[in-house]
Amino acid sequence: PQSGEPGYNLDFGSAAVRCISYSPWNDWMAFGDEDSRVHLCSRQSSGMETLWSIVFVLEGFLDWIRDIAWNPVVQHEFVTGCQDRSVRVWRILESKDDGDDSVSVDLVWASNIGMLGASGMRLDGVVGLDINNRRLLKQRGAVGDSLIFEGDGVDPGFDGTWEGAEEVGLE
Repeated sequence: PQSGEPGYNLDFGSAAVRCISYSPWNDWMAFGDEDSRVHLCSRQSSGMETLWSIVFVLEGFLDWIRDIAWNPVVQHEFVTGCQDRSVRVWRILESKDDGDDSVSVDLVWASNIGMLGASGMRLDGVVGLDINNRRLLKQRGAVGDSLIFEGDGVDPGFDGTWEGAEEVGLE
C-alpha cells in the first residue's frame, strides 16, 4: 500500500467491499463486505515476492460490515463495527505446529443493540445489577457468589433457573 503500485488481486466473491483495513505492522489486512463477512488476509513473502492470501472468514454478523480498526498496541487484535450496531473485538491466533500454518479467531468482547456479550471472561465487583441479571450471570458461570448479596430476596435454594426461562432461551 505504501508504494502506490498495483499489487496482488484478491478474489472473495461478488459481495461489495465496504471497508478495508491494514494492520499497523503491515502483516494483516481485513476486508468487510456487504454479505456480513470479514475476510482476514495474511502477508506471506516468498523470495522477492510478497503475496496476500485469505486465511480466515468471519461470519455471523446480522448486517454488512461498516468499519474495521486494528489495535495499535496488541498486534493481533482488531475491532469490527457492523450496520447492525454491534461492535466486536477479535484476536487472531496462529498455529505453526508441525508445518501447519492454521489461523483461528477468537471473539474477545461484543456489544449488540442494548446487550453485552463476552467470551472467556469472568466478572468481579459488578454493582447496580438487578436480581434477575445477577441470577442470569451466575447461571452462565460469568460470576461467583459475590454478586448475590444478603437481602436481595434470593432463595438460598435457587438453582439458577426459573419458570418460563425456556421460552426466552434462558435454560
